[in-house]
Amino acid sequence: MPFVPSHSSSTAPEAVVALPPNKAGNSAAKLKHRHIPLGRIAALTVIVVVVALCAWWFLLRPQNNVVPQTAAVTTGDIQLTVLATGVIEASQLVSVGAQVSGRVDKLDVKLGDVVKAGDVLAEINSLDQQSAVDFSNAALVLVQAQLTAEQATLSAAQANLNRYNQMDKEGIVSQSDHDTALATQATAAAQISVINAQIKQAQLNVATAQLNLTRTKITAPIAGTIVSLLVDNGQNVNAVQSSPTIVKLADLTTMIIKAQISEADEPHVKSGQPVSFTILGAPDTPISARLLSIDPAPDSIATESDTATPTTTTAIYYNGLFEVPNTAGTLKIDMTAQVTIVLQSAKGVLLTSSSAIRKSRDGTKAFADVYDPSSRTTTTHTVTLGIDNNVNVQVLSGLNLGDLVVTNGVAPASAAATPSRAGGGQGGAARLAASPLGL
Repeated sequence: MPFVPSHSSSTAPEAVVALPPNKAGNSAAKLKHRHIPLGRIAALTVIVVVVALCAWWFLLRPQNNVVPQTAAVTTGDIQLTVLATGVIEASQLVSVGAQVSGRVDKLDVKLGDVVKAGDVLAEINSLDQQSAVDFSNAALVLVQAQLTAEQATLSAAQANLNRYNQMDKEGIVSQSDHDTALATQATAAAQISVINAQIKQAQLNVATAQLNLTRTKITAPIAGTIVSLLVDNGQNVNAVQSSPTIVKLADLTTMIIKAQISEADEPHVKSGQPVSFTILGAPDTPISARLLSIDPAPDSIATESDTATPTTTTAIYYNGLFEVPNTAGTLKIDMTAQVTIVLQSAKGVLLTSSSAIRKSRDGTKAFADVYDPSSRTTTTHTVTLGIDNNVNVQVLSGLNLGDLVVTNGVAPASAAATPSRAGGGQGGAARLAASPLGL
């Protein structure tokens, strides 16, 4: 069938395609035509060409302009550290309690006061204790008087016995009368011993009563700061079964930091290692110290049963202890400390990125690929390493200052002129900018 072009000015040129008759062979069937716009065909052609060019650019283009991503060998300081969270505590914390019962008549301190050892902190009503002292003194006087009387009785009995002894020699006294005089003297002497024991008991009662009277004035056992008041004026305290706490006194001149060290880090942490910490209120002001000791058991051991089989469902931490002076009073009880424990450190050494190092399969050797930008070649060097904190690694031998070591990834030649210590993060952007299609 001949091609019939359209002459309408309002539509684009169309291609007319004749279709074969249907399967029934009906000669009277009308021919069906499908019209495809030439503009659509042109657009599809352009898309195919663009896709082909992109595929060539990314897959078949020459690799002369692609260089490895590099990091420069530099000098600097390096540390291998363990991070931990700690709690600040007072070097000494004392709960000062009442040892006698009674009403608190007076509190001589307030919260935050600094006291010396021996200063009076509180006073308990002492009427009962004073009465006990008076009573015990009277009892002592009584037994002392009894002693005097009994000593007189003993003297008389002794004199009577002496006479009977003389008469017994002369044979003018009966044996029974002599025996009676002897028993009377012995009884008086024994009574003297009883009264002497009663005197000692009475003296002890006096001392106890005086001690209880002294205890009505509660004094500071150490020098420190009042950090807690647990009673008020007029409050009754009962010290019969336990000693009720009146105040808590802490030595804040030196603070103890308890750092929670995980069981994975504990084998690497040793006493004497340098530590530093910051508090939340001053994160940019580290405070340095030395690790004093590591607890041999976690805190949870205090609550575990002696007979039950221990089960671990949470992480295990061991307390690492160190102390710092607190002359300015900046550190407070129960503050949170962000602790850094330095396991190893070196200053002014060669450093490179840890990602630039490759290890042999057995882990005994380390390698680094050094890139030469002038010749665009890469050479593998065997290196000896020191401290590695997984960010940077100390280079002991095998590399020189300024060497460009290959890290992961690639970058275009335009990015190689200024190698980045972080791995050349601008490589992708530079490659897109160089695309001839602007993609």
